[in-house]
Amino acid sequence: MAKHSIKTEASERLQEIVTKNIRVRLALYNVKQTTLAEALLQTQAGLSAKINRKSEWTVADIANAAAFFHEPVENLITSSTLDAISGSSEYQLEHNVPVDISRRELSAPAGARYLRKPDENEDRP
Repeated sequence: MAKHSIKTEASERLQEIVTKNIRVRLALYNVKQTTLAEALLQTQAGLSAKINRKSEWTVADIANAAAFFHEPVENLITSSTLDAISGSSEYQLEHNVPVDISRRELSAPAGARYLRKPDENEDRP
């Protein structure tokens, strides 16, 4: 078995994608590196080296990380991180399309709006 892998543009791109996806999940699920490192049977320093791209992710690392996050491996190797996390984008509206609930549309009423202090004009209803 070869100890060193040949770095190609494709392999470097995959390493970047996996790193980004792992970083996003660590932040999203508020997981510490030490917790993930223990699940991957690594030291925190070893995991940190992978996250900082000083060493490479192995297939076993990717598979074990996917199991840790309870996600399919495909989610960690796809470049569309947010789509993988959200599952789908079925409710995203295209630009300039009508909303289905007009009273909840994100718009303010016309006219000037003023702020007042709570103790100001207490005699007003």
